[in-house]
Amino acid sequence: MYRRFLAPFLYTAAFFAASLSCAADSTHHSLWVLHGKSNSVYLLGSVHFLKPEEQLPEAINSAYKDAEAIVMEIDMDDLDPLKTQEVVMQLGMLPPDQTLEKVVGEPVYGQLTDQAEKLGLDNPY
Repeated sequence: MYRRFLAPFLYTAAFFAASLSCAADSTHHSLWVLHGKSNSVYLLGSVHFLKPEEQLPEAINSAYKDAEAIVMEIDMDDLDPLKTQEVVMQLGMLPPDQTLEKVVGEPVYGQLTDQAEKLGLDNPY
């Protein structure tokens, strides 16, 4: 059961570790554009660690301005905070016999911890 729900968290951690090295370069971002015959569809990954003084890359701002509609993957207003916390605590933790380092591998884990230290985050593992 954990594997089914844990996979998105692990992919997010791996993406976070791999993408942080590009954070200072505003030409790198998590925006993709699919061009059709009559329209374009933008796919944007979340930005959760943007510092208040930092700006989104211009490509992302342009996509927002160009969009006729914006569809989010989840409506935060529809969430019950207590239920959400309960689900995250149940599904967002590895079983006692596993560690994040074992799951993502030593190279990715090393990148993740290096970047976390640069951001001033403690390593709880």
